[in-house]
Amino acid sequence: MSDTFAGDFESELILAEEKGFSAALEAKSVQGQLLKAEVRAPRAARNCPGIELIGHTIRTLVFSTDLYIIRNSNADAVLAAAPFTCQPSITQALLQISGRPVLAGVTGATTSGPRSVILAMESESQGVSAVIANMSADPELISSMARMIDIPIVATVGTFDETVALKIAAGARIINVAAGRKTAEVVAKVREAFPEIPIIATAGPTEETAQAAIDAGADALSWTPPSSQELERETMRKNREAVGL
Repeated sequence: MSDTFAGDFESELILAEEKGFSAALEAKSVQGQLLKAEVRAPRAARNCPGIELIGHTIRTLVFSTDLYIIRNSNADAVLAAAPFTCQPSITQALLQISGRPVLAGVTGATTSGPRSVILAMESESQGVSAVIANMSADPELISSMARMIDIPIVATVGTFDETVALKIAAGARIINVAAGRKTAEVVAKVREAFPEIPIIATAGPTEETAQAAIDAGADALSWTPPSSQELERETMRKNREAVGL
């Protein structure tokens, strides 16, 4: 879309809103009889401004490494972080099968220092769209990764303190807020201090918590889907009801 066309389109939307017409467009849904995106992101995520990540506009990120869940979700991207050290073979499988951008965790409680830098470089060469530095990653580690890779570094934070500014100064280009019940509060503080920084926030358990994060300034939402076991349990319950058990 050219700048001229984009400007004209925005002008038309503003004019429509002034005339009292809704500018919101509802996407038409087309799915297969068997292949469906049944794992759905919070509906509130439609209100996210989005983050343009290497040409892809991302509003929702599924927090999972379960390939069945990922393939059957409507997420724009995958937030692939796990309580294990990053393994390139798993990253490659996620990239090959997920069918959407992958943001890969390369630091953690068991992985830091030079190994994280090497994993960040290898993840970039495999084709991930960004790497994630968890809360324990200090600014020095982020700086070391930023010197070696070109893709964005996502810094995860659980509070708003001086380390947020230090991590951004070190090279973090996206902030991922995961603060539990205080997520919206932390998002608001990050947004006030850094108006231009893209922010991902955890959606929380309800549509209300998701909308609160957006209202506070989140550009995109990550959410934790139900596990395969939970989904299978629900399917079996429906099957038993269908046969009168």
